[in-house]
Amino acid sequence: MPSRLSRISYTESVVELNRQIHSVSKQATSLYQQAASYFAGVDKYKTLVSELETRLEQKQRQLLTVSAIDKARLIESISVIQQRLDNIKSEFESKRLLRLDSAISVCSKILEMTESHNFEGTQLKSAKFLGTILLLSPGRGKKLSELHQRFKPAYKAVLSIRLLDKLIKDGNLRHSYTLKHYDVNTRYEKQSSFSSPYSQSVVLPIMLTALFQDIGFQHPDVIAIMKGDGSLDEFRPLQPEERNLMLKLGYKYAIDYLQNGLGLQEYTGNSKLEKERFTVLEKSRVKFQLELLKDALSSKIGIGDIIKIPQVYTSVVLSTKRNFIKKDLPKAAKIISQLALNSSVNLKAAEAFISIVGHFPQGYGVTLIPKNLQGVELNNYEYGIVTRLNPSNPDEPICKIVTRNLTYITSGATTSIKKDCNLHFNVARNKLSKVDAARLRNIMQTLSYSFKADDVDNLIPSLWEPYEYFSDVKNQSLWKK
Repeated sequence: MPSRLSRISYTESVVELNRQIHSVSKQATSLYQQAASYFAGVDKYKTLVSELETRLEQKQRQLLTVSAIDKARLIESISVIQQRLDNIKSEFESKRLLRLDSAISVCSKILEMTESHNFEGTQLKSAKFLGTILLLSPGRGKKLSELHQRFKPAYKAVLSIRLLDKLIKDGNLRHSYTLKHYDVNTRYEKQSSFSSPYSQSVVLPIMLTALFQDIGFQHPDVIAIMKGDGSLDEFRPLQPEERNLMLKLGYKYAIDYLQNGLGLQEYTGNSKLEKERFTVLEKSRVKFQLELLKDALSSKIGIGDIIKIPQVYTSVVLSTKRNFIKKDLPKAAKIISQLALNSSVNLKAAEAFISIVGHFPQGYGVTLIPKNLQGVELNNYEYGIVTRLNPSNPDEPICKIVTRNLTYITSGATTSIKKDCNLHFNVARNKLSKVDAARLRNIMQTLSYSFKADDVDNLIPSLWEPYEYFSDVKNQSLWKK
């Protein structure tokens, strides 16, 4: 039976997946809405449980002193209270398991969309997923911050697993829990499920932690800081004291959600021995999740960098700042390098991550100087889109060329763009500085989907915006070999 992904376009499936993670639907079924519901009701639940347990204790003590006639009524009252308490706990537990099952299901879908049966196929599928997300961002607009906020969790989760794979592949991970479960021969088997010990004990908790790293921001206490009474822009620059409190509370509630809002999976078999083993493994998984989240904050042992580095990178690529500037995206990887120089993240982890993503994010629109068949550079520029991970040089992104002779094409080559031909860099821009302005203006008008008069102030563009180009379904096959 074909998967659901085969019945709808890949782009639509990416949109739907992100909607399942973070949306504002009336049904409140997204992972982040489920978390918001948990935070909104957990204190009331704890208070009610505490009150009922106190009443039970009081009535059970009364049994020692009442008459036989009153004892019967008292026992009946205790039974009613106990039944109500059991029902409340059972309902709460059912909702917890539903939240956990929903989260695991989303993680499974992410793996299905980003992993193949081998390393090379996985890199290509991951590049496609990450690139599609950035290509779904118009780069501007009143709701851009909200859109980026919804895209962040899945984007971080994929980058975290790719960083994990890279560190293990290069022998640069020394975390005993992770290596204990790793099996190179089964790493990419059944990539859409969590049946192997490694995927269940390592891949799943890393993905869950990346997905819910910022889930504490759904708590009413944090929302009050960000939105006030609802009149404040949650994406505004915060005052230092506001930001510090927001981060402190967000971290506290994220820990609570991973530990209690999601917690342990439920054993469904009949073997007591297997149940005990399953529970031990689940407790280890949750412990690992909390270790990841805590170390991402403190960087004491380095394992937290697996989610910290993607988080920092994603905060730039999918920035929620109202003054988002797309041409700043190549700075994201350089920020990671700076963090490593300051010992804020592990140097090996930073180098591994940059070797994966390069300096130009997947889906980024590159403007380049083309060459003729003799290898001579031409006095114009063409468009490309970054479509591959693991460039041999971080400054030389692997791109799908989407124009030729100033005409959009779908059969362009996938090639590495040298630094001296990439108009992001001055060395390339200077080559076109002597070209007649009228010719440059004509090139811009010919290639632009939405040419504006003020665009002529930047006749040698350092990048282009491929959002409208990618919105056309026929242009969404960028990753075909």
